Amino acid sequence: MAEPTDITFKICNVRVNCRAVAIILNEGNILFKKRETDPVWALPREKIRVGEKSEDTIKRELNEEIGEPVEVSNLYDVEENFFEYNGEQFHEYMFLYLAKLKEYSNLKKEKFFDGVEKKKHLKFAWFNLGLIRKN
Repeated sequence: MAEPTDITFKICNVRVNCRAVAIILNEGNILFKKRETDPVWALPREKIRVGEKSEDTIKRELNEEIGEPVEVSNLYDVEENFFEYNGEQFHEYMFLYLAKLKEYSNLKKEKFFDGVEKKKHLKFAWFNLGLIRKN
């Protein structure tokens, strides 16, 4: 069987990606993640694989990254972004879902916690929604 393929391709010198994004809320906080080497925090997200439902991408990736299952609700929003990263132009489609950790999750109690993505160290953190909305 062939290795799963992400929906990403290059056309006219622009990288096109399709991503699934999780909006995870907990007691007035929202969950963000970043690779240790990245300068910015972002909502948990991952490229969707060919033949994979976008909500299944969130379930698969977060289970791999934090070692716990998540519950995914209906589609919240679809966004389109244009940006440059490491000298490459990107055009990205993102499917945003409301998601939540299981009730028994100890990760809800931690301000910061670690995760893993393909042997790369990830950082997760809860940010207060009130502070985010004021900026």
